[in-house]
Amino acid sequence: MFTHTIHLLEVVIKPVYLFNGQPLDLKKQELAKQVDDAKDLAEAVESGNREDIEKFSKWAVKVTKQHNEDCNRLSRLMGLPMIDAPSEVEARCAALCVLGKVYAVASEDVDSFNF
Repeated sequence: MFTHTIHLLEVVIKPVYLFNGQPLDLKKQELAKQVDDAKDLAEAVESGNREDIEKFSKWAVKVTKQHNEDCNRLSRLMGLPMIDAPSEVEARCAALCVLGKVYAVASEDVDSFNF
């Protein structure tokens, strides 16, 4: 995160970082499936199936509360705005765009397309 932020600042882009709040009920069901993804990753590693290892590695990553707190603190120390969304961050990002508060949204999460 730090390196990406530095590159953005070098080209005069001031990022605004947002963090998810409580997931919606439907999203909670999907998050529960991630436990199975971690098991699938372990099986793929054991069998040596490179294609499955790559696929499940992307899904099995778990961001902890400590990760979020560290990123939040680093961003504040750099003077960047931080927003904690009450629920899905993609909805808040879309609202900020509609209101003209930000120019664009960048995310690896395809949920952004819903908004």
